Amino acid sequence: MKADIDSIVAADISTARGIKFSIDAEAEERSGVRGALSCHTYHAARLWPYRLVVHLLKKAISNGVNLQTHTPVTSVSQQSTSSADRYWIVDTPRGSIRAKTVVYATNGYTSALVPEMKDKIVPVRGVVARLVGGKAPKMTDSYMMRISDYEYDYMIPRPDGSIILGGAKRDFYKNLHEWFDVADDSQLTKDARRYFDGYMQRHFYGWEDSGARTQEIWTGIMGYSNDGFPYVGPVCDRPGQYLCAGFNGHGMPQIFLSAKAIATMIVKGNAEDIDLPVPYRISPDRWYEPKEHASLKSWQAYTEGETARAKL
Repeated sequence: MKADIDSIVAADISTARGIKFSIDAEAEERSGVRGALSCHTYHAARLWPYRLVVHLLKKAISNGVNLQTHTPVTSVSQQSTSSADRYWIVDTPRGSIRAKTVVYATNGYTSALVPEMKDKIVPVRGVVARLVGGKAPKMTDSYMMRISDYEYDYMIPRPDGSIILGGAKRDFYKNLHEWFDVADDSQLTKDARRYFDGYMQRHFYGWEDSGARTQEIWTGIMGYSNDGFPYVGPVCDRPGQYLCAGFNGHGMPQIFLSAKAIATMIVKGNAEDIDLPVPYRISPDRWYEPKEHASLKSWQAYTEGETARAKL
């Protein structure tokens, strides 16, 4: 990890100039994490995503956007094959809409409307909890806790003293059916609450007698792509349709410029001269070529490693 950070710093990337790296005892002291082997810190902002999205929606509605909630799209079909009068018919339980342009910002649910994405963008169920505690040190920093190659948690302290904690892979990652290709967010991931209970006491100095506990816990569906990059651009063989999905659990830091790229493509009618990372772009090869899903490969490597360790 240090070598990777050193290479980023050496490249003089502006956002990396404030990174500080420490190991062993210094890492424990700086992070407050019991048994920390290394720690890197940097300046970052944090916000409440829901409030930001609601604010943006209000602004969009005030500018004339028609937002329809609780109105699932059931199908999208072509009205005419002629390029001059080609329209897409978007069907919903409340009626149909005719549109020249359709954007699928459907993330983990994309394959329901774009079947070509069945094995390319897969719904993955994640779990998040809100922890509260009576007697506990006030935390001001957000954390990404990486415990192994597959196990990591993220933690965001709130102004009211509670902590938002996401992850818990340790207790369910081995059970592929509990999280991979799962689109149902009405069920809690098994054993997640047990993982979150006592989390702060296990990992952080000063929290041993805090009484921190899980107050709320919920699940959500993410869209994981087969190659680890989002799909952003025109849908192959469907003129007027665009896709912006598959953000692998990192949608908030990537979606805004990705959406801007899509909007620019639509307005300019050109998908080439756009400020968008090459790996994000949709090409015929990427669209049609079969590829083993990156999450499946990681899970298989994990299970093979666990089997090997069990034999020792």
